[in-house]
Amino acid sequence: MKKIILVSNTSWYLYNFRLGVIRLFRRQNFKIICIANYDEYSEKLIEEGVIFIKSSLANQGINPFQDINYFRFLLKHYKEIQPSFIFHYTIKPNIYGSLAAKLAHRKSIAIVSGAGYVFLKKNMLNFITRKLYNLAAKASMQVWFVNREDQEMFVEQRIVKKEKTKVLPGEGIDTTIFKRNLPYPSNGENFVFLLAGRMLWDKGVGIYVEAAKRIKQTTPDVKFQLLGFVDSLNPSAITKEQIENWTKEGIIEYLGSTDDVKKFLNTVNCFVLPSYYREGVPRSLLEAASLEIPIITTNNVGCREVVEDGYNGFLCSIKDSENLAEKMERVIKMEKSCLKQMGSNGREKVIAEFHEKLVLKHYEEILNTL
Repeated sequence: MKKIILVSNTSWYLYNFRLGVIRLFRRQNFKIICIANYDEYSEKLIEEGVIFIKSSLANQGINPFQDINYFRFLLKHYKEIQPSFIFHYTIKPNIYGSLAAKLAHRKSIAIVSGAGYVFLKKNMLNFITRKLYNLAAKASMQVWFVNREDQEMFVEQRIVKKEKTKVLPGEGIDTTIFKRNLPYPSNGENFVFLLAGRMLWDKGVGIYVEAAKRIKQTTPDVKFQLLGFVDSLNPSAITKEQIENWTKEGIIEYLGSTDDVKKFLNTVNCFVLPSYYREGVPRSLLEAASLEIPIITTNNVGCREVVEDGYNGFLCSIKDSENLAEKMERVIKMEKSCLKQMGSNGREKVIAEFHEKLVLKHYEEILNTL
């Protein structure tokens, strides 16, 4: 039986973003091996029939000895398993996995699902990452991107040659699962905004809170909700204490984390993501749009891929709470029929441009070469 390895920093990523790919490969009778750090989603991957290998990747660390050990770990398993193909996701698996695959004489593809925080600033970490990515790109058969702007940046900075790249239509989303089954909530005094995602400053959570403060001065009954887990290991993490303070001040309502984001999305009037992180294509925006919810997000890499200003939502300026508040007030004052039309436009856009089937076609092309 032919074997395919999928490598990521977390099991959470593979289960939430690549389950469709795993099921596609399973239908084609491939043996699937997933290599990632162990978390609550590891067992769910095993339930899908994959072989799970636990890694000990230091996701945010910059200790070269830890990274060398991770590289050796991957090289050992690649030589032992002898897979037909390897797919790498997220920065360190892309870099060290691609180099290990080359040494093990295995074909691989690196998928850049968002350049991430290391490309936000030009510093020594950025310089080293670009150099390592360049080596990884040479070692990979192809480098895939989920938005064109990241592809253009990598090509312009001579990290990878354009002929080795491909742009996917985002992460892909199953619109049959993310389909509205409840009526759109009525707007008025209890208008509800929601920001869902990791609780990171880079995701614009602080900007969202500042905008909420402005609006509550004139319309105190509007609700501002936060949904997502606190990623304490991330350098941009917001502390639980900070979130508790916002809650005590009456600015936001923190909903914690969940495996069923759809349940919460169905009850809100507008979804907000004022991210200034270098996103791929945020899945949270695709989920909201697929559920026919109007969106406000930043005119930023990845985010503007999902929203056409005035068509299925609004774009706001990066790191500008005043501008975000203006767009929120505009949405609050809109007629319900206009909001419903915006939501309907969003779902049509997702079906046409970001449906999971469009992404899986690229993986099927690779299967045909094996």
